[in-house]
Parts: sequence; structure tokens; C-alpha cells
Amino acid sequence: MQNKDTVVAVISDMQVGSTVALCPPKWNLYEGGTFHASPAQMIIYRQWVNSAKQVKDLLSDGRNRKRLVIILNGEPIENEHHDTPQIITKNPQEMIDMSVSLIDEWMGIVDYQPKRGDCMYLVRGTSAHEKGEHIEQIGRDLEGVVPFRPDSQGRKDGRYHFQKLRRTVNGRLFSIVHHGFSRGSRAWTTENGIYNTLKSMYFSGLDYQRDIPDFVIRSHNHVFTQAYYYGRNKTIYGCQTPCWQLKTHFGNRVAANDDINTIGMISFDVLKSGAASVYPEILEVEDAKVEEF
Repeated sequence: MQNKDTVVAVISDMQVGSTVALCPPKWNLYEGGTFHASPAQMIIYRQWVNSAKQVKDLLSDGRNRKRLVIILNGEPIENEHHDTPQIITKNPQEMIDMSVSLIDEWMGIVDYQPKRGDCMYLVRGTSAHEKGEHIEQIGRDLEGVVPFRPDSQGRKDGRYHFQKLRRTVNGRLFSIVHHGFSRGSRAWTTENGIYNTLKSMYFSGLDYQRDIPDFVIRSHNHVFTQAYYYGRNKTIYGCQTPCWQLKTHFGNRVAANDDINTIGMISFDVLKSGAASVYPEILEVEDAKVEEF
């Protein structure tokens, strides 16, 4: 759908089912008992609701309500992996249902309506978190999800996830994949991996006469990082999206020197003229507060 002001909202790495990630404030467990969100999870949940309100404001910023495209860029659930003890339930179906309930709530706040052209795309993430068919189940459960490969009768039992998205909105090209950017381990090198990748994409596009993207979006590493590459006739924006999970035991091992968690999402406001703006909606949460011995 061209020539309509559009908001592209990218949500990734919800990791629902983890004891340190996004979850409903209260969940009645299928095997009995009730799980109550921890204080840290309540901070994440409030950011989840706030992010939806921010997108709703962006959609209504103008004379007419804009179209909404939601990208779920991988790992809506934590799943049981690597023998982790940091999960609320071992039942992947329960994690799926928790995730769908949260997405439904978010879509309700933004007034998501497929009849107005609103839609959702699902991009596959890491196999450890996405083994099984939960991406397809989410695609069947949520209204307006664009299928990759519906069956011949168009019923909702086809394939719903994409490995890679290359889509245009009002003439602006988005490249969206779950993996793909590295982040420097030193404060002065954090953006280098993104910048160099954008530069490589720019010159490869020129060499092979391919379309050069305007926005390159990757996820997976959980820490929001962004960079621009300014080519002669094109500026490319690239980012590694934030997430909805605090550090796990594994995260504290591999990223012990990073004290800040970036919780949230990122949106792109692309007007029908082609003019575009980037809106990160991010909450920074410290691993631990400083106290006296």
C-alpha cells in the first residue's frame, strides 16, 4: 500500500517465559498456581504498555490516522533451551499463550485494525529459542499477520515466518533480519560493526546495481546500537534493536562489563512523501544499584 503515511513498529526479543523478561503482571499457570511478575518484570511490563501508547500517539500525529506495520523480529518466547533454570514454565504452548496475550494487549492499545491496512510480519530468530512451530501458531492466532506461504485454499495453516524481509514503504526500502550486526566491546567501538556493514551494503549495491536499503534493522544482541552511513547519493540508517529481557545468567557471563540493559522497541514514521523519522522508545535499566559494603 503506497502513498499513505505509515508507521513501521519493530518489536524483537520479547523472550516471554523467562523469569527476567516481559510477562503479564499475573498469570494462572496451566499446571496450577499463579505466577506474579517480579518488580523488575513490572518495570518491563510498564515499558511495554508505554511503548504502545507512544506508537498510538505517532499514528494519530496528523490529520488522518496512519497505517501501522508491526514487525515481530524474532524470539517472542524464551522456550526451554540449554537446560536453563530461568523459565516460568517448561510448557512452550503456555509461553506462546502468554506472548499472544501480551501482543493482543499491545495491539488493543494502538487500535490495530487490518481493515485499515494494518498488518504484521513475523521474522524467525535463533533456533534455540524458536525450535518447534510456535512462530506459525502465533501467525494463526493473531489477526492481520501476512503469511509467507499460505496453502492453496488460503487457509490459516500455511507458513507465516520470514527469514528475511526486504519491503518498501512509500519508496523507502527496509532490510530486516534477526541476526547480522556485531557490536564492539569497547565504548568507542560499539557502532563500528554496524557502520562498516552499512558501508559494505552501500558499495555492494553500487557494484551489483542492486537496490540499496534506507533502513537496516537487526536484533538478537539485545543492546540498542545505531549508526548512519552517508554515501554520495544515499544515507543508510542501521540499528540493533533493544529487547524485553534483563540479563540472564548467560548474559551476565558474556556481557559482564555492560551494566545497562536497553528495554524497548523502535518505530519509523514514513510519510507518503517519503520523508522518514526514527523513534527509539527505550528504557535503560541498570543490572544492580550501587550500595555500600
